[in-house]
Amino acid sequence: MEARKRIGYLTEDVSFYLYTDILVEAYLLFVAEEEDLIAICPKLPNITPIMLSPSQARWVFWLAVVISPGSVILAGVFILARRRWRR
Repeated sequence: MEARKRIGYLTEDVSFYLYTDILVEAYLLFVAEEEDLIAICPKLPNITPIMLSPSQARWVFWLAVVISPGSVILAGVFILARRRWRR
């Protein structure tokens, strides 16, 4: 059995069959002389919700709302004080 080239999680054979609907639609519309109607169907988003425990949610809150902005503000104050001190 020959080895097939893998594309991500798919083999070449499977990835080819995923594009057949576009090819068939394009061919039919081209034959019908409707080239301006050829389009790629939008992909549906793959939404995976994050389930956090209450303690994890608190950590995310503190990191995102308090610690990250606070460190940027402290760095700004430090740089401002250092520039004024050098004058």
